[in-house]
Amino acid sequence: MESLFFTNDEAQNLIKKNSEQQFATNYGFLSAHNGFRRGSLHVLMGTAGAGKTTLIRSILRDFIFQRENKKFSAALWLSEESIEEYKTQSAKAMPSHEQLMSTFVTSEIDSMDMQLEAFVNRIKDLRPDLLIIDNITTSKFYDNKRPEEQSNFVKYIKYITKEIECATLAVVHTRNGIYDNQDRFIEIDDIRGNKSLANMAEFFYIWQRFQMASNEFFPIMRIRKHRGQDLINAFYGFVYDPITRSYIRDFQIDASAISAK
Repeated sequence: MESLFFTNDEAQNLIKKNSEQQFATNYGFLSAHNGFRRGSLHVLMGTAGAGKTTLIRSILRDFIFQRENKKFSAALWLSEESIEEYKTQSAKAMPSHEQLMSTFVTSEIDSMDMQLEAFVNRIKDLRPDLLIIDNITTSKFYDNKRPEEQSNFVKYIKYITKEIECATLAVVHTRNGIYDNQDRFIEIDDIRGNKSLANMAEFFYIWQRFQMASNEFFPIMRIRKHRGQDLINAFYGFVYDPITRSYIRDFQIDASAISAK
């Protein structure tokens, strides 16, 4: 326990630290709140089959190949893919580069008998600057567990995020009955499983695709939580590049011109 007191100099330092962008990015939706934040849990939610994994690979590619991020490392914790499967898809989306030597992957599929503590110890040993968990709601440590077990798992991830001062991005599915092209926007309460992820996350993004009259899909990112950070804009559209199989850029959308249907 300590007092809330701070000096004027301390106040200025705290405000300066809070306003700094800690990681470089070309994505506007991240720059809108000063990018990924160390010690914070970021949650990205979308429906099954909506292209979340493609988006995550795009975000990872953006993180890896920023010159300013060269000194940083990243770690992937996979629950739905093996390491070989992920490497295969990554080989189609990004070039071979020495920076990939600072990006580490662990998979529950490849380590079916490994316990939670062993996975967490791997992350602690690596001490990545960016940790991506794809997908936390399908993890064997979360899926089909009792609500209190799911909540404890989220608290554990949050604790590790704070302890090693990384930025954590957790991918999650929506609950059953939620669809991309429905007559309303997907909301935070549509998350699958326990609401602890939504409650404990400092940042929450919702990925939703709408089918146009041309049968093309138009993906939208909505920023629903941005704790401690001012927000430039909450709505972003994305441009997909079939050659690199990635979302190469995003752009601001005027929220006043958007309706779910």
